[in-house]
Amino acid sequence: MNIYYYLSIALGTALIITFPGFFRVVYFISIGYGYSIAGIVAVYALFLFDKAKWNTYLQLLILFIYGIRLGTYILIREKKIQYKKELEEVKKRESEVNKSSLILIWIGVSILYVAMTLPAFASGISHLKLFSPLLTKTTAIVINISGIIIMIFGFTIEATADWQKNNFKKHNPNDFCTVGLFSFVRCPNYFGEMLVWIGSFIAGLPYLGSLWLIIPSIISLSCILLIMMGSTKRLEVKQEERYGNREDYKTYRSHVPVLFPFIPVYSLKNVKVYLE
Repeated sequence: MNIYYYLSIALGTALIITFPGFFRVVYFISIGYGYSIAGIVAVYALFLFDKAKWNTYLQLLILFIYGIRLGTYILIREKKIQYKKELEEVKKRESEVNKSSLILIWIGVSILYVAMTLPAFASGISHLKLFSPLLTKTTAIVINISGIIIMIFGFTIEATADWQKNNFKKHNPNDFCTVGLFSFVRCPNYFGEMLVWIGSFIAGLPYLGSLWLIIPSIISLSCILLIMMGSTKRLEVKQEERYGNREDYKTYRSHVPVLFPFIPVYSLKNVKVYLE
């Protein structure tokens, strides 16, 4: 079986799904991101894994649901009045993008999305014994299932945080969210997303028995973690502009960690993040 053929199909799927980014640049990394992940893992499931084990299908299913939920959530959010001002700011930034750079962005993000799913791909083809596993069979299964549990935990945190914030904003459109998960960490949705990808990497790690699998997997995981930290920094700056003069926000900001719950890091503004 030529696995490069199927990976090229996955890349083609990402390129098609992210194509609307040429009309709205932000779609490359928002709607295109979520639906590309779903499309890529659907390709894996349909063409490769007819003999894969249940845990592989579960890993793929989590990523598929994650992608569909995220893409749909962003689509719905854009139609809300509360997001209108932010949407105008996004359009203004997009007008400053060099049009000649769009093709590079398009290809770059599509490759990134495929690389992010490589651990799931490696897990899915492990029954084909194309590469030497890094660990014994029993240890590999234990690590794989542990990663899947982390993925489920992260997905639950992200989806719950989005629901809680959305529900809060319906009744308090001009206030900052402090309920539910937001009472433990200021950006629980970003934290949950990081856990999804950390879990996926761990789940596939025992099967990354080739440099061409493990190196892109490590690089893409590092990229998405840095992107989430950069998103946290941007949100922190935005909230400072909106609520920085309020005493209740100052108290909230100084007592609730910004990204990692129970770890007393209250700001990333002075942290150098290379993918902001």
